[in-house]
Amino acid sequence: MTTAQELDRSISIEKKGAEVGRNAMNEPVYGTVITKYRAKRVDVSDGEKFQAGGVGGILTARFVIRSSLRSRSILPSDDLLHDGHRWNILGIKETLDGRHRFIEITANVEVN
Repeated sequence: MTTAQELDRSISIEKKGAEVGRNAMNEPVYGTVITKYRAKRVDVSDGEKFQAGGVGGILTARFVIRSSLRSRSILPSDDLLHDGHRWNILGIKETLDGRHRFIEITANVEVN
């Protein structure tokens, strides 16, 4: 079970093409919205990567964040920013800790 004290990392979600406001003609203006979250990071083990057919040089991790209206709008097309890297979001799901408590984001990044 995840607790708030375990959310010891900082991540940002970058949404491209989000409506950021309206111009003088009341037309939508689109841009990039970055939202910060506190997260728990759990790296995927080598055994899990091997079973899934993963290759070396790619780090896969699961990030757990609090569930909110905004965090439930995260999509695989968004980018996750953490530790100076841009992570690719592979999957998003609700955790087993209870309805609307936490969200788990699985993401990977190529490392050299």
